[in-house]
Amino acid sequence: MRCRLAFALACLAGCTQQNSPSDPIVTEAIWRADVASTTIQGDSGAAAANYLESFAADLGQSAEDDWVVLSVLHGSDTLQHVRLQQVHRGVPVLGSEIAVHADETTFLFYAGRVTRNLEGFEVEPEVTGVDVSPAAVQSARQAFGNHFVLEGDPAIEAGAPYDVIYHVGTIGCVADPLGLTRRLLSLLKPGGALLFNSPNRDSCWLSDQLWVDGAPPPDLVSIFPPGFWARQFSAEANVEEEIESCASDTALKIGLGKLFGRRWKAPVPVPLNQTSDHYQNGNRPGRPDDSSWRAFENLILRVGRRTGLSRLAPSQPAEFGVFVKMVRK
Repeated sequence: MRCRLAFALACLAGCTQQNSPSDPIVTEAIWRADVASTTIQGDSGAAAANYLESFAADLGQSAEDDWVVLSVLHGSDTLQHVRLQQVHRGVPVLGSEIAVHADETTFLFYAGRVTRNLEGFEVEPEVTGVDVSPAAVQSARQAFGNHFVLEGDPAIEAGAPYDVIYHVGTIGCVADPLGLTRRLLSLLKPGGALLFNSPNRDSCWLSDQLWVDGAPPPDLVSIFPPGFWARQFSAEANVEEEIESCASDTALKIGLGKLFGRRWKAPVPVPLNQTSDHYQNGNRPGRPDDSSWRAFENLILRVGRRTGLSRLAPSQPAEFGVFVKMVRK
């Protein structure tokens, strides 16, 4: 049997597995500090990929797995943040990304999610990728082949039923998130899975906070409380929700804000085309200037990293970290 998937630019979908049952495939959160103070050699992106490969045994990786750099951000605190995607036999693994953090010369720690024990997992998906942008579809076709169509293309319905449908960073940006979810469930075979992430309303961390800081409107128009998807779709599907927590540094910043009674400041509106600076350079779009507080934050963070106390900060929910799995009944 071949797996049929839709609404994904790239995904992992194996139909047979040759692993021993004693080594089940699992996706799990991971965090590790670099106690050896490993020095960065050359380009920070390539160095971070090589750095993760050196931990292959700890990460449950084989020669069939690689790490591909998604982005390299240079923060205002002089830290570097390299985000990498796990790839198995050339196919990105859904939900498996790690961020490697470093100062100007040395790796500090990595954190994220990894899928273990994929060795021998066959990757032979039939994939249909969908987007609303003609330019995005054309670029995807040029890069990956003729597997991509525009939303509304008859090929989407013709390809049903699907084994797996997934989307990332989408559900909070559409006009009718419930209608979209019902439609996608209808395209699945019974027992098929719908996977997506949802913005978490509980990540409005500070007093009087009305919206998540990471994507103010018009980037994001809907946020959802944990448990929302299970309440709405339990009749049509078996629903699981997994809540992701912030990295320890971010949790420490949030804890500081709560401890000192910081109140939320509404973001300054900016044109949509300027918000890309957040993703390219790590700058929050429309973030009010508060240099004194940021300097204090960075000082506490440096102390926390050196002493290990940052790991003791209370857990805080990540802004886009409600991972939803719906299995159609």
